[in-house]
Amino acid sequence: MLSLMFFVSSVLYTMSKKRLSPPPLLGNSEENISSLDEEEIDPRPFSIFFVSDFQASSYFERFYNSVDLPSEIDFGVILGDFCMDARKEYHTFFISEFNEWGLEFPILLVPGNHDVAATDRDISRENAFTRKDFEETYGSRNFSFTHAGCYFVLIDNVYNDEYITHLKDLLSQRPDGALLTFLFMHIPPSSLTPHVQCRGIYEEEMFYEIIDAYNVDYVMTGDFHSYLESEYNDTVFLITGGGGAKLAGELESSFHHSIVLHIVPEKKQVTEKIFPIAEKSDLPDDFKLFIMGDIYTIFRYHPILFAGIIALHLILLFILDLLIHPQKRKSTRIEVEQATGAAQ
Repeated sequence: MLSLMFFVSSVLYTMSKKRLSPPPLLGNSEENISSLDEEEIDPRPFSIFFVSDFQASSYFERFYNSVDLPSEIDFGVILGDFCMDARKEYHTFFISEFNEWGLEFPILLVPGNHDVAATDRDISRENAFTRKDFEETYGSRNFSFTHAGCYFVLIDNVYNDEYITHLKDLLSQRPDGALLTFLFMHIPPSSLTPHVQCRGIYEEEMFYEIIDAYNVDYVMTGDFHSYLESEYNDTVFLITGGGGAKLAGELESSFHHSIVLHIVPEKKQVTEKIFPIAEKSDLPDDFKLFIMGDIYTIFRYHPILFAGIIALHLILLFILDLLIHPQKRKSTRIEVEQATGAAQ
């Protein structure tokens, strides 16, 4: 009986969460971008933070609620792979988690390969979370804004070469007088350093030509589950994939972390602070993820299998009742026979 109640309540619980929308400060809505975008160049010190690849782990929530972040943080960026897989139910879990605790500043989202269905195999799934779903749920995948005298560009470079066009177009819109330019994307170029073991990006040579031509100062990426800092000509690359997913290799830089940058535009000064946090399992979140990602998926996309599971539970309950109360069944049958005989 308890297992039957578990299956039914799991479905009802997930259905109640699917009605949730991202909280106002989460995502790339026009309101969030407009709140950060400034028409005039106004250089002033400020801080931002970014994290990547926590893949539905509870790391980010613990980081956000336990670390003493600088008071002057203006916004955060999640550099992709905030979901375990590009399925709608995992985004339901992600949104429900963020609705449980308050955000104090905008947190922007870069699509990762675990967040949007980009391959033919992933897109063919009934519950695939597509790029269109991303835009309808969180807002634009490619955009830019000017803030505190700096220019910020966020692009979707997962398994597509269209990002080259977006990158060139957005960088060409950089206003005169912007003192520093920052680019956020999920996947780094694999040729950047021998230590980077990731899938790489399309049109890498052209990518390098563009960031050179537009004098991009910083490129922030994730995907590689570690921490690396590298340079290409005058551009600094920060690779941070330590948000909570399984770490890559045995490098000294392989640890779970988030990064805060303190930026002083007028001095073109960027100070980096890394916040390491020990890995820790979260059984309640793991349980909720199991309910949404597995139990509800069977109900929603495999109804015959789910009906079979419910029917099997009912049959087992009936058999169990016969085994536990055989005398009751026998007494009931005798009473019926006696009543029938008396009537005749």
